[in-house]
Amino acid sequence: MLRIAFSMGLLISFPANSYYFSYQSWLAQSEDARAAYIAGAFDSFVFYYDTDEGHDTNEYYRSCVERLHLKPTQFATELSDFGSSQPHLYAGTVQAMILEYLVKTCGRYKATSWEKPGRGG
Repeated sequence: MLRIAFSMGLLISFPANSYYFSYQSWLAQSEDARAAYIAGAFDSFVFYYDTDEGHDTNEYYRSCVERLHLKPTQFATELSDFGSSQPHLYAGTVQAMILEYLVKTCGRYKATSWEKPGRGG
């Protein structure tokens, strides 16, 4: 409970007008702040979608991270390590880095939902 309260405090302390950190800005944060940001960014990626294909894609990556047993602190460390070899993404957002990391780590999701009964044709 204390960790959740601490994480919420970290999120509240971020500037109100900063919706997305650049990768470089994120690296400048403390380890706990990076982990809290990754947890929120990943949750927003896997729990918000507006199509069946979006749901399937998000579930694919959520399941992959779950199988890898990545906790936010470890995810942040792995993302930082991965990012050090991706200079073309340095000026982008952490979310873009997360997507690149997920594709490299989990593989690209191959949509087959159009083949499933009741999911369009």
